[in-house]
Amino acid sequence: MSVPDNQRRAARASIALAAYRTATGTEPDDALCDLLADLMHWANQHGFDFAGDYDMARCHFDAEVLEPDSFDLFDGGAL
Repeated sequence: MSVPDNQRRAARASIALAAYRTATGTEPDDALCDLLADLMHWANQHGFDFAGDYDMARCHFDAEVLEPDSFDLFDGGAL
């Protein structure tokens, strides 16, 4: 069950990166870095703590990879 859930998470990220590439025309090799930088700008302008949210995201990622079944309740079931 955990591998499909993580595959769904990665598929959602692919959709976001494809939309970003369409909107910006960025090259595939630069898309992730450019999107992250733009998200940093967005967070700064909207009062979010990007570094803190990144740390929390990293904790979620680690838990989903190391203990994947522990986060299934929060996934919502949709792609």
